Amino acid sequence: MSDWPLNDPQLATAAILGLMLVVLIVTAFRKTGVTREEFARLQKNVKRLSEDVKELRASEERRFLKELKASKADDKPPSGPPDSSASTSQSPSPLRRVE
Repeated sequence: MSDWPLNDPQLATAAILGLMLVVLIVTAFRKTGVTREEFARLQKNVKRLSEDVKELRASEERRFLKELKASKADDKPPSGPPDSSASTSQSPSPLRRVE
């Protein structure tokens, strides 16, 4: 009975390794499926965010143009720091760093 295949240690080892290989392959394919689903979800999110950015950009451009037209219609010079001739010598230059 020593020739019976179930008693052969090499056959038992090969069967165990074969089962482990099958389990690893099945697990790898399942993981790939989850990764594909996640990738598809991320692609949808990127597309949605891209559309949101386009909408926000258009809205911001409209707001900027509206403010620009309003400032031109008012025909006022932009408010800024007073002339350097009117300021005293004690005030720091706007270009220099104050520490």
